Amino acid sequence: MFPNLALIVHEFSTVSSNGLPDADYNDELLQFDNDIRSTFERSETGQTVLVETFGGKRRYYVYVAAQTDVEELLSQVRRANPKENLSWTIHPDPDWDFLKKYHEQYFV
Repeated sequence: MFPNLALIVHEFSTVSSNGLPDADYNDELLQFDNDIRSTFERSETGQTVLVETFGGKRRYYVYVAAQTDVEELLSQVRRANPKENLSWTIHPDPDWDFLKKYHEQYFV
C-alpha cells in the first residue's frame, strides 16, 4: 500500500548545544510535528513510522503511496510555518527494508 519511503528533514532554527531544540522552541513545535504527521495520515496517503531528533534536525520517516505528491502535501505545512526549513527525499522501499534494518540494528 505504501511502497515509497519519504524522508522529511526539519532543520531547527534554534538549537541547544546538544543538538536538540531548546525547550521553548520545542514546545512551539508540537503543532508543527502534528501537522507533518497528520498531513499524510489524514489524507490516507502515508504512515509515519519513525521520528528522530539529533544534530539540530528532526527526521520524519513516512511510507507513502506510489502516487503521493509529497511536495504538494508539505506545501500546506510550509505555508502555515514559513520560518521552518523543510526538505525531503523519496526512495522506493516496497518491502519496508529500511524499517526492518533499523529494527534489527537498534532493537536486537
